[in-house]
Amino acid sequence: MTRGALTVLVGCLVACGRPAVVGGDGAASAGGQGANAGGTAAGSAAAGGSTGAAGGSPAGGGAATCAPEPLGPDDRLKLVFVVDQGDLMCVADPPGTGDLPNGCDAVVVPQGVFQPARTRALLAALDEAALLRDAEVALVAFGTTTVATTFRRPTEPLLRSRVTSLQSELAGRSNLQRALRAATQLITTDAQRLGAEARARTRYAVLLVSAGLPTPRCSSVDVAAPMPPALPGERWPDTPGAGTWCNDPLADTLPGEREGFVPGGDLNQQWQLGEAVDDLLAVAGQHGLAEVRLHTWQVFHDATAQRCGAACDGFFGMRTADARATGAFVLDDLARRGRGSFVGNGELSASFARVPLFLRACPR
Repeated sequence: MTRGALTVLVGCLVACGRPAVVGGDGAASAGGQGANAGGTAAGSAAAGGSTGAAGGSPAGGGAATCAPEPLGPDDRLKLVFVVDQGDLMCVADPPGTGDLPNGCDAVVVPQGVFQPARTRALLAALDEAALLRDAEVALVAFGTTTVATTFRRPTEPLLRSRVTSLQSELAGRSNLQRALRAATQLITTDAQRLGAEARARTRYAVLLVSAGLPTPRCSSVDVAAPMPPALPGERWPDTPGAGTWCNDPLADTLPGEREGFVPGGDLNQQWQLGEAVDDLLAVAGQHGLAEVRLHTWQVFHDATAQRCGAACDGFFGMRTADARATGAFVLDDLARRGRGSFVGNGELSASFARVPLFLRACPR
């Protein structure tokens, strides 16, 4: 694809229709059964097509129009992929190798699934990014700990190597709050090395690829609500099985696993994730950047989850039947806050690879 054709595609993808939610049932080729929890805000988001990137509530389907913002002749685009590497990806985006006692070997993957959707999509996205002048890509992989790969050209072998290793490096929990902070630090450090003129024409697009189910969630106050709460935006109780991790200062943890977290406090609550997104976007004003936006994409393999059923409740920290709809609510909420777009559940390779999707400008 030529640069001119790519620019035309940018405008059309944004202007030719309602871009706030992409995918949903129409994009799902891995199950695609729609929301597992009907009649809720989360169910509405997971079904795709009823939520916007800003305004209104998910249940109300507040529509928003994302204006086209193709790259100008002097603009630079930097992509940050924030990719979920918790063990729950064994079910949400199989296949994979994890470190739980029963691990991913206990998950029955449907026939013909050999590589996670996020791996295929990221490789395709690197190919597309290579067509953009001066584009650079960074990667934040998060599980129990967070591993960041700094900005580099999308053609560099290290990036492809990191992406292809994703399925063999699943690592316990999915600490999303820490991952968002890591992305903020990555952009801040990169911006500080640029001159004022370069910062003014540099746009950072952050893409969160996840099931939307951060673990563990910890609560500083006792919550009697079930997991998940009736409304996912409410306070969450401690993730089942994580009470000791959340509250015991002497709990057996990996080095650095609870860095920045005080036992007995809050972690991965929705309001905390929202504040982390606010801090991410604030980097633009602090350093004179053209913009910083957050887009979210949900991966959730319906067929694997349905086959696993209640046996996989431990992967998600809740009933498997509630997992996809709850995750969609979480990711849609973060995209709204991040002035970006939410792409609903589905197999991602067809639409994820279109780097121009990241050039949408959505109102807050």
